[in-house]
Amino acid sequence: MATDAPASRSTGLILGKFMPPHAGHVLVVRRALEHVDDLTVLVCSLTREPIPGSLRYGWMAELMAELSANVRVVHVTDENPSEPSDHPRFWEIWTATIRRAMPIAPDIVFTSALRCGARRPTRRPPHHGRCRTA
Repeated sequence: MATDAPASRSTGLILGKFMPPHAGHVLVVRRALEHVDDLTVLVCSLTREPIPGSLRYGWMAELMAELSANVRVVHVTDENPSEPSDHPRFWEIWTATIRRAMPIAPDIVFTSALRCGARRPTRRPPHHGRCRTA
């Protein structure tokens, strides 16, 4: 007797500083969960930032636990460049960081919006699929 294989679950990724987390961040997560089964949220921090990354991670973990069991929050402490112009290997560095946090590539990468005056990157990190603005 043949059995149906379970359908694969769709995955998404959101990354940010969440400095501090606010209602807009929660809205982005809610919208992302409308499109994927499982979501990974990377809380990225640098030692020089005014609000400690461990505190922001704790806040996001608490908020996400209240929101959905399908959200995994990961604290990224790599001292990565913040902008592509900060380092010639920006995309390589970030791709490696994301792969460590999420070894299987997400189906969708979500973002809230580009900052005023920011330009869209000329290329996406190679292991990412679709990008969607929430």
